[in-house]
Amino acid sequence: MIKKVFLKWYTEGGSKVGILTRRLLKIFRLERGTIAYGQGMSEDKILMQSGTPQKPIFESRSVYLQVFLFLIISAHLQGIEVDDAKEQKVNKCETKEEDKSEDKDKDKEEEEPPKIGNFALATSQQPYGLFAFGGNVIDKGEVQLFLFADDFEGKRKVIIDLIPSALFGITDEWSIFFNFPYAPKLKDGCQTSSGLEDIFIQMEFAFYNKKTATYVDQATVVGNVTTPTGSIRKMPPTGFGSPSFFIGGTYCRMMVDWFVFAGQGAILTTSDHRTKIGDQFLYQFGFGRNIPSPPDRIYAWMIEIDGQYNQKSRVHGKIDPNSGGNAIFVTPSIWISTKNFLFQFGVGFPVNQNLFGRQNKFDYVLNLNVAWSFY
Repeated sequence: MIKKVFLKWYTEGGSKVGILTRRLLKIFRLERGTIAYGQGMSEDKILMQSGTPQKPIFESRSVYLQVFLFLIISAHLQGIEVDDAKEQKVNKCETKEEDKSEDKDKDKEEEEPPKIGNFALATSQQPYGLFAFGGNVIDKGEVQLFLFADDFEGKRKVIIDLIPSALFGITDEWSIFFNFPYAPKLKDGCQTSSGLEDIFIQMEFAFYNKKTATYVDQATVVGNVTTPTGSIRKMPPTGFGSPSFFIGGTYCRMMVDWFVFAGQGAILTTSDHRTKIGDQFLYQFGFGRNIPSPPDRIYAWMIEIDGQYNQKSRVHGKIDPNSGGNAIFVTPSIWISTKNFLFQFGVGFPVNQNLFGRQNKFDYVLNLNVAWSFY
């Protein structure tokens, strides 16, 4: 039965297996007319030489060899077909992955706001609060050099600060900020001082980002460490006299025309020789609107509300009754930025100064911020 099936397949088979097998058998000279292992002798000639009837070799050894070759080649071709099927499946999967990636990129482009208004320039050049903390997450590899200045003016109290700083974009979500504040003039009553203030290093991480076709949301966590490079012995003091730590969070929604931001944070101080400046708690809110401008610039106005509550300080272990309190400033400002440069200026006015004990108050504050960006 096996022989008949094999012979039928061998002579009539049109499959790849049959065709390849016949070609191989021709090479080994195992066609039906050849039975003597490559000597070219027919079956009749073999019978005449032997003198006795013999079962044709084709029906014995050759058949088994052909069956053996048939099984091997069949298995090999089946493996090739399986491999081809797998390869086709992999190619289809890769094509689908590429199509999905292209679709995602297309969807991403469609979900991003148009490059107009507040989105006309890079993230670092988009408007944010002047007096507020945070908002310093920039693109990876970008560097910004800042010079910030403020001038708190009162009848008997003056604070002037200059803060050169450098901001580095570590990733698109994480930045590091080096600040070197200096006080050209401090005045409180009859006392005056000046000098280097506490240097601080700040990091900000954007843990939430959302983009749509109309707005971009971002929420960040901000932290910094202050080193006691200033002096607490000067009057007024130019530093806390010991390390301090800041932790806070911000939220910002940027739209083509409008933007809004808010944040809360705390400065946690430490003690030195039983003297400790009171902890400070900051809260802020602001909003603004884009002013029509050329395509390569952003003009905007904004109004921000910045509050600060200070706990009472301890001096040589005793609470200072003339320290601490709450103050709230409202600051309107103007924003101008290009691809590499930004300028911001505003004037703030106190709407609340609930200070403990006897303390001199401020009448207004001037704020200026300029920066140059390197990509």
